Amino acid sequence: MKTLFFVIALGFSTLMVGQKSEKTNSTASSINYVESTEVEKMNLSNLKIAVSMESLKELKEFEVENLREIFDEMKPDEKIEFSLKYIYPEKVNNVEMTRSFSYKLEGNSNKIDDLITSISEIQKIAIRVASK
Repeated sequence: MKTLFFVIALGFSTLMVGQKSEKTNSTASSINYVESTEVEKMNLSNLKIAVSMESLKELKEFEVENLREIFDEMKPDEKIEFSLKYIYPEKVNNVEMTRSFSYKLEGNSNKIDDLITSISEIQKIAIRVASK
C-alpha cells in the first residue's frame, strides 16, 4: 500500500511541476516579444543560410535575388555562409536510393553583389547536375 501511495504521489508531483514550468515559459516568451517589438533597426552578423531542396522544380524556382534583402540588413564586413543542398531519389540496380549533393559558399557583406552572382552560378551548376 505504501508503494502504491508513493507512485501516485510521485506522478502527481511530476505533473504539477511540469505545469508550473510551462506557465513560467509562456510568461517569459510574452515579455521577450514585447521587448523585441520596440527594436527599430536590426543588424545581422555572421549569417549562415542553408537551403535544402528535393525537386528540380524547386531548384529552378529559387529566387536568388530575394537573398539581397537579407544581406542588406547586415553590418559592414560581416561573414556570410550560404549552402545549397539538393536531395534526389535514384534507382540503381532496381534499388531505390536517396542521393544528394551540396555546394557551400562563404562571402562578406561588403561584397553583396559578388555573393549574389556566385550564388546564381551555384544554382545554375546545381540545375545542370540535377538535370542529368
